[in-house]
Amino acid sequence: MSNTEQTSSGMRFTGERVIPEMPEMRVTFIQSLAAYEYAATQADGARVIDAGCGEGYGSALLADRAAFVLGLDQSAEAAAWAAGKYGTSDRLGFAAADVTALPVADATVDLVCCFQVIEHLPDPAAFLAEVRRALAPGGVLVLTTPNLLVAGARPNPHHVQDFSPTALEATLRTIFDDVELLGIFGSDAVSSYRAKNDSVVSKIVRLDVLGLHRRIPPRIAEPIHVGLTRIVRRVLNRGNRDLVSTLSTADFPVRGGDVSEAIDLLAVCRR
Repeated sequence: MSNTEQTSSGMRFTGERVIPEMPEMRVTFIQSLAAYEYAATQADGARVIDAGCGEGYGSALLADRAAFVLGLDQSAEAAAWAAGKYGTSDRLGFAAADVTALPVADATVDLVCCFQVIEHLPDPAAFLAEVRRALAPGGVLVLTTPNLLVAGARPNPHHVQDFSPTALEATLRTIFDDVELLGIFGSDAVSSYRAKNDSVVSKIVRLDVLGLHRRIPPRIAEPIHVGLTRIVRRVLNRGNRDLVSTLSTADFPVRGGDVSEAIDLLAVCRR
């Protein structure tokens, strides 16, 4: 079994990569789009890096307002796919690159977006230091990651480490002095959907009485996670068609204050 699955769009689903045309992952796509819409408010006339751009839809959205957006992904396949789908121009480009070695000169970027990536990195501080190097004075990093306090019920073998609000802020402050911690929350409809998802996932985890999902190597756990994710979402979406079809980014508001119950943490770090 491969640790990826082919989708109808032709783009491979890795379990983490968001693909807009993938029906069973529509809720995740809308949630991710909410983060990009927030970041776009910071992008007017800006030089932008979308670090971990994946399929490229977010980079294309940012390019509507930015002076230039460079979408970067460690996967050459993803970068090539994004360039083919969304095109390249004097306002949008894509390249394969390691986000801990950004291919730009010092202090030349106004905005770095990095969504659902830091939890995959073995050395988050090295990445944050690289972002700070690339940011011009006054530049901004907008970053999201799943909230461990909420996502803990969903074991994910793709992640190196997950962050609570306290842990994320502490990590960010090792590099940035100006850190604002916000959250991406869910409407009542989203909460209902997620509760049903958690119920199914919890039942599956309980079947693993020996806790094997915590002990088997990632090369085995990851393809299992990919397959189960698609199956669970298909079943949920089939039973909640009206809810899923009517969700919009308005169902995923971004706000500050107490973020302990946020679905995703959203940090704004200023240089």
